[in-house]
Amino acid sequence: MRRAVVLGVCAAAAVWACTFTRSLDYLTEGPADGGPAIDPREGGGALPDAPGGEAAAPLPGEAVATEQVAPAHLAQDEEKLYWSVGNNDIMAAPKRGGPAERIATAPGVVTAIAADPGRGGDLFVIAKDQVFRIPKAGGAGSGPVVIDPARPAAMSLAIDATHVFVGHADGEFGDGYVSRVTRDGTERAILSPPEDAPVAIALEGNSVVWSGSDPDGDLVIFTLPKAAPDDAGGAAQILRAGNADIDVKSRTAFAVDAQTVYWIDFQTDTVRSIPRAGGAPQTVSAANGDALALRGDEVYVLDARPTGGILRVGNTTPLVAAGGSLVTSFVVDESAVYFTAQSPDLAARGSVMRVAR
Repeated sequence: MRRAVVLGVCAAAAVWACTFTRSLDYLTEGPADGGPAIDPREGGGALPDAPGGEAAAPLPGEAVATEQVAPAHLAQDEEKLYWSVGNNDIMAAPKRGGPAERIATAPGVVTAIAADPGRGGDLFVIAKDQVFRIPKAGGAGSGPVVIDPARPAAMSLAIDATHVFVGHADGEFGDGYVSRVTRDGTERAILSPPEDAPVAIALEGNSVVWSGSDPDGDLVIFTLPKAAPDDAGGAAQILRAGNADIDVKSRTAFAVDAQTVYWIDFQTDTVRSIPRAGGAPQTVSAANGDALALRGDEVYVLDARPTGGILRVGNTTPLVAAGGSLVTSFVVDESAVYFTAQSPDLAARGSVMRVAR
């Protein structure tokens, strides 16, 4: 059954365990009224002490960038990493280390970043519930350009060489749709069926795959050719988990390869999968999960709790142990796992880190 609220707000008491499905409230300093600091993960709420009142342990790996306030929404191309910080700046740094630079400032709170894979090109950013294009090169005249201002709010996106695919959803009622927009924003098509409520979206080969709601309110997976005509949603392939919902936790909790769809279940926080050709869903990992990444035949899971970290499925020892820090996002390439992390003490700032796979 459709969830009434796609994005919600964490209660302060549960903020440690509530990430990646929530709205963002980033502050570079504490509130003006001198109240408690704000949790830099997706969720807001008062920032609690680390478990047991202890300071966070040193993060594993090598630092790509330090002195970052609330870094999150990590994206990558073949040479660089891109992320947002607390004042809505979009930052970049070489993967192998080097000076971090500000590319642009988003016009509002950032909730997603996607990067063209090559050395040049653009970033596509969701901010103020809209999709903006930002040249990677930065510089004068390279500020954000809106390419999809449509309502309801943009919640998720995926890009290829010619188009941006956007999941729109109403945060209160869930109704929405998937759109395909040219990279300059001049042409737009609606791909999803009526009354969809898309949560997450991915591209694989010639297909666009997303989690959403069918007209009966059941939570399912849709697949269409990327080049499908406007209003083709009724012809979408639908994957169902028998009588159960495919209840994807968030836009970061979803990944697709040529054979399989993976997701983190909203109710159980476990990693699940289903063959794209149809079949019974399976539990891939019982480990607590908040975000997913694929690399070859390996599945990586981020547990955003301060006692969690990043785990490669099949291993019992975390590749990254959070040690009390807030690990907010991650990406994987052929040689390393990169992640953003924030100390529980906002005054200590955050980092972008690299750990060999």
